[in-house]
This record gives sequence, structure tokens and C-alpha cells, in this order.
Amino acid sequence: MVLYDFPQSGHERYVKAFDRAIAMIEEQDENDHVGRAAAMGDATTDVLAVSLLAGQDRAQPWVERELPAFREHVRDALRRHRPALAAWLGTIDVALWQRNRDGWYRASLGRSAAEVLVHEVDDGDDPLVPPHRLAEVDEEMRDIGPGLNALPPEVIPRGLPESHWWWHLPQGPNEPDTDAADYSY
Repeated sequence: MVLYDFPQSGHERYVKAFDRAIAMIEEQDENDHVGRAAAMGDATTDVLAVSLLAGQDRAQPWVERELPAFREHVRDALRRHRPALAAWLGTIDVALWQRNRDGWYRASLGRSAAEVLVHEVDDGDDPLVPPHRLAEVDEEMRDIGPGLNALPPEVIPRGLPESHWWWHLPQGPNEPDTDAADYSY
């Protein structure tokens, strides 16, 4: 699913959505790795949205008042659900293996969420995202990305820091993707 106009205003909706996604993980069978990974993907996308909204206007009162507690809440929830987090990290690789715009979009969304987890949620004591996992993903993205079709600007989340280079790496010609796309641009 492509998120157009992302993130929308209203951090509260993403905070509530994060809690709903975590509740879904808790309701699923612990052996349902696919379902738990999907719910974790929703949760991490919500964390990304809150981060981007905070970055767009740091002067908003909620940024100072609510963001630190939300980050701690996220850290605690993700630590409780490490297997689901690991399964979700694996979905980034699976998305890249598609070698098309759809996969690249999903991998970029996941990579940006992972970046937020590392730099804004982790406290350094017990990393949620192993550094070697991001290095592996980055290497794979650098190998695959240059030959893929560029993503249209309207699907790139607003407010991304320039350090999220993966969104702009594909610059290939606008040719049909090698696999059938789940949606059209």
C-alpha cells in the first residue's frame, strides 16, 4: 500500500495507531511471524510518522511535552516484541528482492522507520535494530537501487531528513518494472 500525503497532520492519530498495531501483535499467535511482522510494520510506520511530524515543527508544544514519553513507550513495546521486530526487519529484504518500484517503496519506508528507531528510540544499551542489519540493507539498496525506476515525488514522505538517501537512489529510466506492480504510479 502506498501512503500518499504522508504523514498527515495530527500526531495523536499515529500514537493511537501504534498502540493498536502493538495490540494486534499481542493478539496473534506467537508463531504467526508473517502476521506479527505486518503489524510491526504498521507500528514502525506510525513511529516514523510521529518523528516526521515532530521534525516539521519542533516548536509545537507536544514535541517537548509528549514525544520523549512516546519514544520510551515505543522502546518498551518493541523490546517486548523482539521476534516480531526481527521478522519485520526481514520484510525489508523481501521487498528489495522484488527489484521493482513497489518493493523499493516498501523497503524505503521500512528503512526510514528503522533509521528513526536507531537514532530516536534506541537508548544505546540494548539496540532494537542490530547495526549490522542496517549495513546489510544499505549495501543491498546501493546495489539494487540505481537500476530501478525513480519513485514519484508524491509518494515520498514529507519532512524526511536528507540522510534518508534511499528514497532518491533509484534514478533508472521509466521502464516497466520487472515484476507486476501491486499498484500503479
